[in-house]
Amino acid sequence: MNKIANSCYLWTVIGFVFSVLISCASIGTYAQTAKDTLTGAGKDTNIFKMKVLPLPTLYYTPETKTSFGILNLFLFRVNTSARVSAIDFSIVYTQRKQLLIDPTYTIFTHNENYIINGGFVYSKFPDYFFGVGNYRNDQMHNREFIDYKTLQFHNRVLRKIHKRWFAGLQYQFYKVFDVHFDANSQYNEGNVTGFNGSTSSGLGLILLYDSRDNVLSASRGGYLELSNLYYNSFLGGNSRFHYYKLDLRKYYSFTRQLTLAAQILVNINEGQTPFKQMAQIGGNRTLRGYYTGRFRDNHAWVIQGELRYFIWPRFGVAVFGGVGKVAATLGEMDFTGLKGSVGGGIRVKMLRKENFSIRLDAAAGRKSNGFYVSIAEAF
Repeated sequence: MNKIANSCYLWTVIGFVFSVLISCASIGTYAQTAKDTLTGAGKDTNIFKMKVLPLPTLYYTPETKTSFGILNLFLFRVNTSARVSAIDFSIVYTQRKQLLIDPTYTIFTHNENYIINGGFVYSKFPDYFFGVGNYRNDQMHNREFIDYKTLQFHNRVLRKIHKRWFAGLQYQFYKVFDVHFDANSQYNEGNVTGFNGSTSSGLGLILLYDSRDNVLSASRGGYLELSNLYYNSFLGGNSRFHYYKLDLRKYYSFTRQLTLAAQILVNINEGQTPFKQMAQIGGNRTLRGYYTGRFRDNHAWVIQGELRYFIWPRFGVAVFGGVGKVAATLGEMDFTGLKGSVGGGIRVKMLRKENFSIRLDAAAGRKSNGFYVSIAEAF
């Protein structure tokens, strides 16, 4: 095993231990608070008991074709002063011989004084690469098939600074390795950063406002994230670039059944950004209807909206649409060359009290379409 691989696993283990320690400290704080509450005021009958939801998964997306696996979802609340926390663990294998192992977590501590979220991803993901740019990728025949593996770790720890406002630190490790592609590939001449593999290790700051009623399927409130990541070799990687993100969402609940959700998302990269970490549009969350990474470049922006209506307590429908683009420079982040998509889907509410749903969406973009099955809402 080479030095880069050793560094990769070392940073992943360090991140895992860090997350566990923070989580244990938070749980310990909650345990003492709960004990004091029970001693002084009797049993709190409103405490939310942990719910475990094992789900076999079978779905189709343009990126994976038919996929199957298992998802275990754990929902819990430390006490009534915090929103529902969620931990999920999924293992998926696809018709294209792709393997994805993806545990994630979002934990709210007592009084939501801290928010801890993050996850780990290991993937063996043979995939299509369409090149870089907002215009050259309109034709599907420009794509090339590449085979690679990724190992990712990301974690955030945020402290409440005022009511629904939080600030904190985040760390991300992203390694692309065992890359294989056609020897005659047009990208085999070093004109795409990271095409032969890359290791990125970045540290950054976050300012967050979060008044959503539910992190999985919000129907009221708002969300604002301003964050950055600084990737450099002294953190254990071989990539040097800056990443900035603006994520603004708003949820309007007209009735108990009808919700309008809107999002503005901006991603900016400065420096030599590896192709897998470039800003992109497409996939099951951002401008559905386009293949994930069909359009990618240094920068991207997306505006999208969705109207959700529950016809019955456990069954609903949704319509959505959006526009966006990728750009090489900030000066190109205008309204020319927009990519648009529209679609609709159904929602099946698995847990009514927690407002947790399975969504099935079909969407169409420019010379592109997709069908998606996923847990939680896209945004």
